[in-house]
Amino acid sequence: MDRAALDAAYAAAARYLEGLHARPVGSAADAAAMRTALAGPLPEQGEPAARIVEELARKADPGIVASGGPRFFGFVIGGSVPAALAADWLTTAWDQNAGLFVLSPQSTEPTGLNRDSSAGAASGIAHRSGSGPTSGST
Repeated sequence: MDRAALDAAYAAAARYLEGLHARPVGSAADAAAMRTALAGPLPEQGEPAARIVEELARKADPGIVASGGPRFFGFVIGGSVPAALAADWLTTAWDQNAGLFVLSPQSTEPTGLNRDSSAGAASGIAHRSGSGPTSGST
């Protein structure tokens, strides 16, 4: 496995989060600028994944709103704390399909967890009055 792309994503995420307190809250780019920055022809041949991740982070940066920062008061949309971000990366890496037990026992059978367990929070499982798992959106 080539870890360079993951290392590039980690480095870009860490730079963003470490600078969030000083970052301007609003984006520095309008829609036209973002279209121009992210547009372009596809290369004839593949490029190293790390280079693509670094380029994406660089080109997308002007259009990122600092909604996770301490000075954002636009909407209540949450922020990403390190534990939630790390759990998100881990679940993405696991790439599980929770539709069937045989595809992901870990994802489909968490109901044996103690209701006070913090593992449910990391797995995204919420319980509603003893009736089993739910997305928390009901």
